[in-house]
Amino acid sequence: MTHAKFGLGTIAAVEAAAGDQRKLTIDFGGTRRVLLAKFVAPGVRRQCCDPRIA
Repeated sequence: MTHAKFGLGTIAAVEAAAGDQRKLTIDFGGTRRVLLAKFVAPGVRRQCCDPRIA
């Protein structure tokens, strides 16, 4: 998931609720935040095409 301020993160938990009121616990590189679903968007982790770069 992507957030405008916190950047790219991984969903750790989802609270059952409808639509935009659903709460997501998202791990942003070791810092977990609970956000409403309407404040995040799907994000894609990009991998470098150069095998020499980890």
